[in-house]
Amino acid sequence: MKKYFPLAFLGATTLFASAAVTQPTPYIMVDFNSEATVTKATIGKDVTFVNTGVDKDGIEWEADPITFFNDGKGVTATDGYVLVPDGAYIHLDISDLPGFTNPQDPENPYVGTYSVFWDIKVSKLGTYYCLLQTNPGNSTDAKLCINGSGKLGSGFLQRYNSDWTAEVDTWYRVGATFHQPDGLYALYVNGKCIEDGTSGNVSNIGGRFALEKEGLLFFADEDGEDSPIYCSKAMFFDRDLSMEEVATLGDPKTEITASSGVADVVANNSICVNVDNAAKAVTVNVADGIAEVNIYNVTGIKVNEAAVDGSYTWSYAGAAPGVYVVSVNQNGKKATKKLIVK
Repeated sequence: MKKYFPLAFLGATTLFASAAVTQPTPYIMVDFNSEATVTKATIGKDVTFVNTGVDKDGIEWEADPITFFNDGKGVTATDGYVLVPDGAYIHLDISDLPGFTNPQDPENPYVGTYSVFWDIKVSKLGTYYCLLQTNPGNSTDAKLCINGSGKLGSGFLQRYNSDWTAEVDTWYRVGATFHQPDGLYALYVNGKCIEDGTSGNVSNIGGRFALEKEGLLFFADEDGEDSPIYCSKAMFFDRDLSMEEVATLGDPKTEITASSGVADVVANNSICVNVDNAAKAVTVNVADGIAEVNIYNVTGIKVNEAAVDGSYTWSYAGAAPGVYVVSVNQNGKKATKKLIVK
């Protein structure tokens, strides 16, 4: 008989039996291996290359376009990569993720818990390289950088780490994890943590490192304090990865498995999420095994959870009006569905 179990009543051996740490699947991953598909995501939503716009003073600007290369100078001899010139940047759309609501800005939920990683190299030191911009309008300083001395960090994290120095013309897998509401963050290079700590700029909902639903930017800065940077792969995770999980990401030569990504959940029909507006119900069907179902409201608060073996239905007849996100996770495979209750 097919059945579901409230998570609170599951024994630890059911869903949380001890096992080797598996490589996490990015929510969005772009691997720049082909010029024809350079903005197409390997996992998740496609990204947008931006090199024109209007600044905060209404002045139009234009930068050189992002350029694709496959000249034997990538991570491997056959690896493709892009050069993101000064002024250009990459935009990622995360509008379907549940978020936290700032009481001072209730119409704009923020995403505060996430991880970002890039395979990058720099051509010289003595200049800043901007990695992460949390302001989708690019009207503030970048939040994570490599400084002129080759150190990773930012003034917003209150320091640049002294335990690692970038070398020119060397590929690195660089990244960071952020966690709300306690403000924890960690910085990584090639799978190893070089710093972890707490920053008030992370912990404040709507603060410096919280992401707006309009998206986030890679390699952007508002006033030209960035420099051209090479990127072979870019990844965004919708949660903060553990140190053990980041270790499985390794260095740029470590393959990131895309076979368990969002696209495969749809392709093999292992998980199906249906919304029936007439019946005011969400039904989750799981073809094989047990999947974890979490339902969030617009503030990011979990309003329902279950472990599903077969089929499970959540009635939203009595739910408060608003936007909800149904998230289904099975062994790293994830499917999401947005629900609007009127």
